[in-house]
Amino acid sequence: MNFEIENRYRDLRHSIISILNEEDMFHQSSEVMDKNSIMECMKKLSDSGYINACLNRGADSVAVREELASVNPSLFLSCGMTFSVYGALLGALKNNVPLNMLQNGDLIGSVVILTHDVIIESSGKEVNISGKSPHVINAHISESYAVPLNIEDSYFILSVPADEQTIEIGPSLNIPGYGRGLIADISIRGYIKEEQELMESQVDFDPVMHTGLLMDELYSISALGIIKGSLMSAIRWAKTGKRKGLRLIDTQEYGFSIAEMFTLYESARVMCYRMTWSGKENEKDYPVLNRCSKVFCCENAEKVSSMAIQIMGRDGIGEQNLVLRNYLCSKYLQVVGTSTEHGRIQIADMMLDI
Repeated sequence: MNFEIENRYRDLRHSIISILNEEDMFHQSSEVMDKNSIMECMKKLSDSGYINACLNRGADSVAVREELASVNPSLFLSCGMTFSVYGALLGALKNNVPLNMLQNGDLIGSVVILTHDVIIESSGKEVNISGKSPHVINAHISESYAVPLNIEDSYFILSVPADEQTIEIGPSLNIPGYGRGLIADISIRGYIKEEQELMESQVDFDPVMHTGLLMDELYSISALGIIKGSLMSAIRWAKTGKRKGLRLIDTQEYGFSIAEMFTLYESARVMCYRMTWSGKENEKDYPVLNRCSKVFCCENAEKVSSMAIQIMGRDGIGEQNLVLRNYLCSKYLQVVGTSTEHGRIQIADMMLDI
């Protein structure tokens, strides 16, 4: 595997960094970001080429995507759900009209994986679908939902408009660290699809398992960005803070902490590169690398953020402090999708089968 970043992604990464540094819109508090502000950010990202990087996935795209995750974890999850997960499923359906809207930053999408109280009944002419999906990103602001389904031994991806009457969206969940309007539960009550229309949405892979892997990939890269954000905050603070006339970063104990944080960041980075590369190349070890990356990145996001808080002292736990926000976000990332504890069990099971 080649870990060298292509020149076009290297240039795009520098362009994204410049945009994030210059535009205040990307630094808005997650509490005040709404659909309009997210759409405004998406249009800016579309002009830069960020959206195409998300749609293409692969190791090179990680270098670009981690920059947004390091600045605004809520915006990263919203964009990642739209471009990297929803966009990937639309690509499998070869649905070009929404894809063009995605590339232009004109559409917010989401994916609804029915995991609770699932009922799928077929009458021969139509299929009646019900179920619940917890913790859906972009639940309240999506204009369209992709619903992956396994019906008997066949696989389908339904495209459901947001104004569909059978969709019930619960209240926004108050997830510490993330925006109040970002995540909510969604229920589908008796959505009816004609058998003929259903067949037009058939795919040749398991979309439920594939979506789960894409979601965990998204959470891993989000955690990588959080690690970087906390590391850079700690470095900036250690360069300006002083003790006994010395910069904190020049003292051994702080230097050791910074060194350990940087080591964890680079390790997480390599793991994300390896994982996304194997996913794009359809390598057989992608599922186990996906779980390994989720466990390592999300748990070390907590560790690095905690170390940053220790370095910054009481300045690290202010209400608007980004490091405290990162710490809270990292705890959520550990339990959402495939939890890190369940991930360990799956890693062991998959290793025994290799």
